[in-house]
Amino acid sequence: DEAYLTRLWCVYEVAVAHAAGTTIRIMPLGMSVTLVMLHVFLFASQLGSRLLYVFVPLQGEVSRHVRTVLFLLMRGCCFSLVASASAETARMLLSLEHEFTFFRVRSTRIFDEEDRRMLYESIEEMYGSLDDFDIEVRTRVKQTVM
Repeated sequence: DEAYLTRLWCVYEVAVAHAAGTTIRIMPLGMSVTLVMLHVFLFASQLGSRLLYVFVPLQGEVSRHVRTVLFLLMRGCCFSLVASASAETARMLLSLEHEFTFFRVRSTRIFDEEDRRMLYESIEEMYGSLDDFDIEVRTRVKQTVM
């Protein structure tokens, strides 16, 4: 979610994976939803267009125009829904890029301050300092993920 890089345990997960050389994929949940919606809407649109040929008989010029108008309405609805979902995904990606650009490990949240101390020490062991880790996240991790 959009708050992933604001939670210290999540950031620690990134730190360990990156230090180990593991490929990191951070994909907004909305992107997966958008892809599913795209497939569902396209399927519904295709099904609807096929049903038009069954239920709107092609008898004369008027029925041809009715079929064309209904087809365009169905496709228009489908693509407007996909465009809306895609715009939301683009907003999420922009937000994620912003989080990486202005990332500071010291700004992350955690429930137990004792955990914070322990995780900071571990990150410092892996990266030398918290500032070095911030730079690593803003540059190399961002390039890998985005």
